Amino acid sequence: MNKPLVILLILLLILPFLQVAVAAPDEAIGRVVTIVSGDSFGIELEYADPRAQHIDSIKLADVESPSTITPEGKAAKAFTETMLKNKTVYLDIDDNSSNGRNEWGQLVCVVYLMDSDSRPVWPCFNRMIVDYGYARLSDSKEMNSMPQPGGEIQHHLPREKLKR
Repeated sequence: MNKPLVILLILLLILPFLQVAVAAPDEAIGRVVTIVSGDSFGIELEYADPRAQHIDSIKLADVESPSTITPEGKAAKAFTETMLKNKTVYLDIDDNSSNGRNEWGQLVCVVYLMDSDSRPVWPCFNRMIVDYGYARLSDSKEMNSMPQPGGEIQHHLPREKLKR
């Protein structure tokens, strides 16, 4: 087998793994300090890539919760507060938006809770808030930003434990 063909085969084998590495949920890590709505919150970052600031505003990617002036919006905000307030989370910053931000300057992210061993919890919070009925998909790409290994749904907290 000639050398260029071997190199091409090796690159083709490595390429899928490079795409997974780019989508890793470790572009930023921080503690959630304020909840604005079901799909927006403030964070104090401990580690971040250059697109993020030390104190930043986060918008969940591909998710839209109801307005906080409605009862549904208040319930969505309470869910997010129960799940995220004062918790350290991983952020996977959206690569499809300008500088990872939306038109209001919020960092658009897929958010992962952290387990006791500092590993990301699956599924991501974006998926959880939709699965629990506190938000809906806002992207027609069927939540392609929100990977789930093996398609497993392992929610972090039973629904009956959540305050409304």
